[in-house]
Amino acid sequence: MKAYILDLDGVIFRGSEVIAGAPYAVNRLLDSARVVFLTNNSTQSRGTVSARLNASGIRCRESDVITAGYAAAVHIRKRYGAQKIYPIGEAGLIRELKAEGHKIYPGRDGGWVEDRKDGSGEGCGESGGEGRDEDAV
Repeated sequence: MKAYILDLDGVIFRGSEVIAGAPYAVNRLLDSARVVFLTNNSTQSRGTVSARLNASGIRCRESDVITAGYAAAVHIRKRYGAQKIYPIGEAGLIRELKAEGHKIYPGRDGGWVEDRKDGSGEGCGESGGEGRDEDAV
């Protein structure tokens, strides 16, 4: 095989626990093939998932992870270009949308959310505008 796509929930993790033997098996696959990790969970960003896999003993780069949030963010950008989006979701989804160039609405003051200068995405500041923007997706 040249590549494997592995789901995370029930294959690598059961809840917050690593399934016994999963790190060994996945790392054996990685010795001879590409492995992509897939999850329909959008609560965490690809970076967070990658860090969790590495902490579990599985070699993984952020680019080896596809989350539902990442897939949605890329799809919207490729199909419609960067958009103004009013997301209903957790931090992982919002980070992926911003990473693909989308503007996130609203911030705490009703304006557009901008990343912090340190790139952490935590404690985002807000800027400009009040009220609902009619162009938001």
